[in-house]
Amino acid sequence: MTKRNTLEFIEYLLLGLCIWGAFAAFISQEYSYAIFPLTLAIGLNLANQQRLRFLQRRQQNSIGELVQPNPQLSLTQQQVEQLRDLQKQNIETINSRLGQLETLHFEISQTVSNQQKTVNAINQRLAQIDNIAQQLSATQQLLEELRQSQQQNINAINQRLTHLDSLTKQANPSTINQRLTQIDNIAQQLNATQQYLEQLRQNQVQNVNIINQRLTQIDSFTQQLNSTKQQVEKLQRDQQQNVDAINQKLLQIDTLTQQINANSSKQAEQYQTNQQLNITALVNGFNQQLSATQQRIEELQKNQQQNTEIINQKLSALDIFTTQLSSTFGTQIEQLQTNQQVNINAINQRLGQIDNIAQNFNLIRSSIQELQQNQQQAIQKTQEDISQIKSEIARLSGRFEPPATVEISQKQERTTSVASPPQPSTNEVVIPTQTPINNQPSTANQAQSTSSQPITTYQLPTTLKQHSDFVLSVAFSPDGNLLASGSYDETINIWNLVNQQYNTITGHKEALSSGGVNSVVFSPNGQILASGSDDATVKLWNVQTGEAISTFNGHDDRVYCVAFSPDGQIIASGSKDQTVKLWSVDTGREIDVLKAHSDDVLCLAFSPNGKVLASGAGGYDNTIKIWHLEQHKFLTIARHTDDVSALACSPDGRTLASGSWDKTIKLWNLENGREISTFTGHEDRVYTVAFSPNGRVLASGSRDKTVKLWQVDTGKELRTYTGHEDRVFSVAFSPDGKILATGSADRTIMLLPVGDIVNNGAGKRPQIPTRGRGND
Repeated sequence: MTKRNTLEFIEYLLLGLCIWGAFAAFISQEYSYAIFPLTLAIGLNLANQQRLRFLQRRQQNSIGELVQPNPQLSLTQQQVEQLRDLQKQNIETINSRLGQLETLHFEISQTVSNQQKTVNAINQRLAQIDNIAQQLSATQQLLEELRQSQQQNINAINQRLTHLDSLTKQANPSTINQRLTQIDNIAQQLNATQQYLEQLRQNQVQNVNIINQRLTQIDSFTQQLNSTKQQVEKLQRDQQQNVDAINQKLLQIDTLTQQINANSSKQAEQYQTNQQLNITALVNGFNQQLSATQQRIEELQKNQQQNTEIINQKLSALDIFTTQLSSTFGTQIEQLQTNQQVNINAINQRLGQIDNIAQNFNLIRSSIQELQQNQQQAIQKTQEDISQIKSEIARLSGRFEPPATVEISQKQERTTSVASPPQPSTNEVVIPTQTPINNQPSTANQAQSTSSQPITTYQLPTTLKQHSDFVLSVAFSPDGNLLASGSYDETINIWNLVNQQYNTITGHKEALSSGGVNSVVFSPNGQILASGSDDATVKLWNVQTGEAISTFNGHDDRVYCVAFSPDGQIIASGSKDQTVKLWSVDTGREIDVLKAHSDDVLCLAFSPNGKVLASGAGGYDNTIKIWHLEQHKFLTIARHTDDVSALACSPDGRTLASGSWDKTIKLWNLENGREISTFTGHEDRVYTVAFSPNGRVLASGSRDKTVKLWQVDTGKELRTYTGHEDRVFSVAFSPDGKILATGSADRTIMLLPVGDIVNNGAGKRPQIPTRGRGND
């Protein structure tokens, strides 16, 4: 191998090393792989340039020695020398151009084909990675759902624990501590499970970040391929231009050769011989360059094949890792679901045990309360006997002294029999003061000690704002001092109307369903409050202490309405299970079940004598049933075209009012069920109706956010209140008819002064603001 061939081989080898270094630098992000071969190539290029200059000078000297001057052919010799120089330059240029073009052509064609294959392989890998990313996102969603369900279970357990704390204040401390220890262990297990889920989520986020980095690298590699493709297209265009220029130069050379042949045949023959030799040398050099180029291309193909195999190995390793990760996630999720199901079953068992304990506590507390009542009655009877004996002794001895207990009872009688207070002004209502109702239960003795306090007044209308959800029901106590409200927030508030303080009662939602309070009503003596809830129970509460007296479990679905009989011995309840149940207040047992409705029972109303019960239904029923309890028969009224959502009986027991979703209010004869009149004026569903204590005025609340007052005799609309910002679910008159309480879906209760309208008919219209300042 000659020195020239050795240098050319080294040159092509360095060119291959440069290309390999560029690929290696792109893949590993280490630029040192490309800098070292590039430096060697630049040094070799400089050495080749110096050698080329040396060869050019040597060739020029040899050509000068061969050419002998001839006087006869001086002109031709000069032309030949010029042509020879020009040809020499053109040949050198052509050789360099042809070598570069051929090299670039082979390199470009091979590079384009390899790049296309690489792009196709990368696209396939990208599609696989997209599928893996979708699977990872689905796994992440599943983990999030599991975490949310676990959080819901934890919230339910916390609510149960809160309820258990309120029920077990009088229970055995050791038993409670054991139960609390068990619940704490369960909570720790849930916390450990939650931490494990959080760790899994963090690992998944890290894996997703790694995949995103790989995708970013692949995107950059794709961009570089696109730029390389653009460069290749540009080189192809330049190559075509160079080919055109070479063709033009060859045409010029052919023209000059013809001129040389015409001028001198000898010189032409000699020139042709030299040209043939030069062409032979050029062809030989060109063939050598082609063979070297072929070798270099083969080396480049081998290097590219090795790089492709390395990339495939890395992608295969990534596929194996992704498969292992997916299988690991699947196994962990299945194990987590199994553990969570086991924990939920254990928690449900524990909660069932806790419910049984709570029921036992309720039974024990009820027995203790009965014993306390019996003991109180026995003490009172003993005190009365002692007082009578003392009175007899004092009378006989002539030294009569009034007993303390009799004096207290006389004071209570005087307080109860106080004459009606003077008529207040338009915007004032007179209310006897009593002990404030705060968030701590008050005792009966405190209530009795303040029953003889003076009378005070306060401004109306007033807005009460303490509920956090819809106010579904309001009811006044028989003495008008208290106002009870039931809400969808699962609480009952008992308000003191003087200072607007309140006592909150919680206890519904013993099951996992909602515990919204749909209806509240005071007993005739004002000592008991009844409530119906979405948890399918009816509860009785002690008004003074706020403690639960008893719970009636018998309905299969939510309880929409409750009503006390006038004698306070019976409670009626209407439910979504399409039945009306009658309960004994004393024994807590179910007396009777009234089954005649074909859909939800939404409202109830007793007649003043307690012999008649009216019920209204919705859905596919839309009828009113008038039950004659003693005769065990009922009358059906079917005149409304939509749900019957409200019923109210007049104080004289002759008229029944009904409100419906068909936007109308109808009055009925309670004895024969005939329609008396229809009131129209609401623009949307009517949710509630109530008679004033004197029976002259009817109040109604609607979905159109208004409260209307109607004159019962004429059906005339007396007043419209527009203070609420949402639906009005309940209205109730105070026992003296001077206050109208309204409960709304805007979570507020409004107290409106309506005494002038109730007592004087239409009366003079006072200026009442649409919204009053309330207890925020």
